[in-house]
Amino acid sequence: MKEQGKSGENFPDYLDWSNAFEVLEKAHEQGIFVLVIGPKGTGKTTLVREFAKRQSMKLESINFSLRTRESHLVGSKSLSEGNIQFDEGILIKSMKEGNMLYLDEINAAEADVLLRLDEALDDRRQVVLKESGGEVITANKSWFVISTINPLNHVGTKELPPQLLSRFPIRIRMDYEVAENCEYVTTVQQPENEDLNKTDVKAALTNVPFLKDHELDYSIFLKPFVEDPVKRQKWAWIIFIPMVILIVTAVSNAANLTDGIDGLATGVSSIIGATLGILAYVSSNAITADYLNIMHLPGAQELVIFSACLLGACIGFFWYNSFPAQIFMGDTGSLTIGGIIAAVAILIRMEWLIPILCGIFVSENLSVMIQVSYFKYTRKKYGEGRRIFKMSPLHHHYQKLGMHESKIVSRFLIIGVLLAVLTLISLKFR
Repeated sequence: MKEQGKSGENFPDYLDWSNAFEVLEKAHEQGIFVLVIGPKGTGKTTLVREFAKRQSMKLESINFSLRTRESHLVGSKSLSEGNIQFDEGILIKSMKEGNMLYLDEINAAEADVLLRLDEALDDRRQVVLKESGGEVITANKSWFVISTINPLNHVGTKELPPQLLSRFPIRIRMDYEVAENCEYVTTVQQPENEDLNKTDVKAALTNVPFLKDHELDYSIFLKPFVEDPVKRQKWAWIIFIPMVILIVTAVSNAANLTDGIDGLATGVSSIIGATLGILAYVSSNAITADYLNIMHLPGAQELVIFSACLLGACIGFFWYNSFPAQIFMGDTGSLTIGGIIAAVAILIRMEWLIPILCGIFVSENLSVMIQVSYFKYTRKKYGEGRRIFKMSPLHHHYQKLGMHESKIVSRFLIIGVLLAVLTLISLKFR
């Protein structure tokens, strides 16, 4: 049996087990926002879409994730034909036009995003656009908000802040079974388990420099073989694990090759360690991560301390390892430093910056590969091996040219500082 809307339009069958439409209609009439709670597959999104059709309201929707930024809600500035303009986000558009706003999986949003939502959802229904000269946006009287979350007992679900929950006095509970799923709630219940505020998220995402979106999903490399995006995410480790092995092996060996003259490896590693600490900090801070358009990694601030320890150890060792060296790190030390650098870069999702940040290591590694490959090629072709460099790795080439060790180290360190600066400013390059 089909139902008929206000405009006489016929709607398709919808099994409203919990009388949700009736509750939504009453909430809409009174201007009270609604929170729909239910596991995946129970028809939460379908419910919202059907209700919007029945009310003849335009539906604006946004699906929250770790990648959702504050700018997605309120908007951002852009340059068009030499003029700076403000492009309104979905939240501002729906408030101005009085449309229905659908906040899907709101509990997946980051803290700064939730804070901006809370500003709009309180009794004043206003947003101060600090991005546009402090303009105050007041919601249209017909503005209506419906939000959805999974039940708190589901894995990966985190509790919303109490003040944000209070913006949704009406809760509709949906389930797979026909039961007492709909309830009218006027009080906010505190979560019984505080551990629900914490969640671990697995994602095959990483930051990529010089790209507009700054993000790369490793599962995209499986697209020619696996069409289903969910399955691609599941099998993304096939790409990610070999990538990790390659990076750790390459950086470790490169650091080992660099440790050929006094103070070179420790000096370069000190610069890299300091830069990784800065990258870890901006990734851990929600404000700076949003500004730089990189992934926000809660807990990454712990790696700032780890990077500081690496920096301190390298500087302390550099004091006695500079020319003429009193102590030497050997293969154990250089391989460990390279492994630490690679591991930290991977943990903060900045491994694609390694070719820039560790440019000295890369050049030392490449010089050996080029020298050996060219020697073998010429020996096979001409009967005798020929060399491109006087000696490899690269720093020995300059030694053979008569350059003093201290001068080589000093110039390599200057280049290392320039590469570190380039690494940091690449975060804003699009």
